[in-house]
Amino acid sequence: VPGRPGGGGGHDTNPFAHAEAVRRMAQNVLEQIEMRSGQLDQRQLMQMSELLRQIDQVMTNGSSQPIVEPIAPVRLNTVSGMMESLSFNFSYLDLNELNSQCLDFLELRRPGAVDDISLNVNSRPTIRLRNGPSYWRGSQICDQIIHNVR
Repeated sequence: VPGRPGGGGGHDTNPFAHAEAVRRMAQNVLEQIEMRSGQLDQRQLMQMSELLRQIDQVMTNGSSQPIVEPIAPVRLNTVSGMMESLSFNFSYLDLNELNSQCLDFLELRRPGAVDDISLNVNSRPTIRLRNGPSYWRGSQICDQIIHNVR
């Protein structure tokens, strides 16, 4: 992706680099739309449109043919649940990605003090976490989730 570290700006043939760039851009667009649904003005809609155009450009590399060849599907792990009254749903390849998604979620939703978390990992039975004597805050919340998905 031109102008991005590791993007090269040329014809990078690594499909994983392109897929990651697209995933990041799409995630950004979806987060912006979700955060501000119903509040987007014309300028913001134009910005979202530009991001979607960039996603299309990355996927086609400016041509009519996609640049990413079909590859074998990668199995994502999923964890969903509730922390207090906030629901969450993360799909991730590794625990670093899970931690990053969790921290982004906390920054976006700002749950504050949490002492009750329920987790459903890869459709297994629900795990309930309760911090009776205290509360988890910030990254402690993500630490609890990560510890219980291993």
